[in-house]
Amino acid sequence: MMRLARTTAEPRLLAFGLVLGLVAATAGTAWADDLVEIDRVVVEFDAIGKTPAHHADLYVRISTDVGVPVAVLRERHARWHLSWGELYMIHVLVWHSGRPFDVILADRRAGRGWGVIAQAHGVKLGKIVSAAQKSEKAWKDQKAKGGAPDKAKAKDAAGPKGDAHSGGGKSPGGGGKGKK
Repeated sequence: MMRLARTTAEPRLLAFGLVLGLVAATAGTAWADDLVEIDRVVVEFDAIGKTPAHHADLYVRISTDVGVPVAVLRERHARWHLSWGELYMIHVLVWHSGRPFDVILADRRAGRGWGVIAQAHGVKLGKIVSAAQKSEKAWKDQKAKGGAPDKAKAKDAAGPKGDAHSGGGKSPGGGGKGKK
């Protein structure tokens, strides 16, 4: 039997492989945690929306977060029969990706999950989670004070100027920052 000589590179390669595996496992866990949090926020918006008295406040909250006029949100909500969570999350993805509303909606209607949609459009899940948590905190803080979300920050209900209704881009009310 011939014995292969052991090189000094083998332990380094083994250590490198273990480190890569640990990093991949940690990244995968973080990604999964972000997906759970995104789903939780969608469910939370849906639960809040079950109370009709909250509907106007929800439109204002979403408008404040993503810069889309309340009138546009109302139209999209009714036209596409979106849940409150879908309405929120689609617009957050539009905002962070700079992609048009129709593109993100089509991805969702094709059965793609929030993580797949975000990844396809270059949006890190952490950004979406952070935005959702800030929105949720603002909602709870405002409700604790006994009021509605900050209506002064919401875009004018009359709608944006120009052709911003399609979403995306940097036009007012379009919903996209144009950044990735």
